[in-house]
Amino acid sequence: MFALALLLFWIGAEGARANTVELSVPTYPTEALKPNAFSESPRWMPTLPAATLVHLPVAVTNPSNRTLTLFVRSAPLYFLTKNAPHKIAVATKPLLLKPHAQRTLTFTLRLPPMPYNALLQWNVLALQGQQRLASLQRLYVIVPEGTEGAQAVYEGRDDTTQGNWLGHYGKQGFLIPLRDGTASFFLPTVTVQRGTGFERWRPSAVGNDVLESEFVNFAFVKQPTVEDKRVLLGANGLTERAPVAFAAAKVLVPVPHQLNVYRYKMLPLFLRVNTTDAQAHRLSLYFLDYARLGWSYEVDIYDIQGHPLASQVVDNFGNGAYLRFRFTGSVIVQIRAIHSKDPITVCGVFIDPASGKGLLWQPASTAER
Repeated sequence: MFALALLLFWIGAEGARANTVELSVPTYPTEALKPNAFSESPRWMPTLPAATLVHLPVAVTNPSNRTLTLFVRSAPLYFLTKNAPHKIAVATKPLLLKPHAQRTLTFTLRLPPMPYNALLQWNVLALQGQQRLASLQRLYVIVPEGTEGAQAVYEGRDDTTQGNWLGHYGKQGFLIPLRDGTASFFLPTVTVQRGTGFERWRPSAVGNDVLESEFVNFAFVKQPTVEDKRVLLGANGLTERAPVAFAAAKVLVPVPHQLNVYRYKMLPLFLRVNTTDAQAHRLSLYFLDYARLGWSYEVDIYDIQGHPLASQVVDNFGNGAYLRFRFTGSVIVQIRAIHSKDPITVCGVFIDPASGKGLLWQPASTAER
């Protein structure tokens, strides 16, 4: 009797699994909510400019042992007020999905002109006949004024170029620290600067007030130049290698519950990258653990409203490594040490043209090439 009940339960479970699919968006972070860098409410809300092409890739998975014939329907709406949705378009794609298979469908939408702070909600349904098997909802996107919507996606890591960056990086701009300043070049539509652009003076316990953007460099060794190929070419007209990095600041702060006792606190290292041409770009950050001490950092990319766009850990960069992201608009980079004892450094910032591949939206001129 127990065996029969168990068999019936298994058959029922298999029947339930046969009538379900799983929907997901591959380009979204795995964690839906994440605190941002600027103490705002935790959320992940990508930004889009109006009148651009938006691409939504949807992964459809069949976890059952049966082949499913279904329709995946995309129904985007936009809201001017909370309870007033306006339908943009409905697209339906038929799909034959074998047991335990996964397919990725891409829905493309050209956004109409929208007013400032409209919201886009993209609903995706998986239907078998009239039965709803799965749905994705509440994919909200802020639509800012103009063409400054920001997106970012991690592209990968380059461990082979090392300090010989000329001809490989920096076609649209670069910023490299030197002992007595920086080496830099930017197209008119691109700028890179230290800090977020929103800094105020940070008071410390002993009066040495600092701005994060004032802390320019960190010398790995005493020599002004070296022959080490891991070090970026930057000094003397980009012909010599200066073993220098941008570094985060340290400030003295009081130790809680201990009178007149202070400790150093490492601030994050911030960079701001602005682009105004509404095109996709590649941001490359060069890291070097010169003495091979085992440094490791977390690199977070935010839009200027503080929404987290991408995050990546970088370690094992004793031979030098470029961390590369594709992005649009203006973004803020935050670099934090995994281990509090490690200094936070970055040896160079490079901007290059890139495709919009992997981004949730692409500028029309990029997508149509």
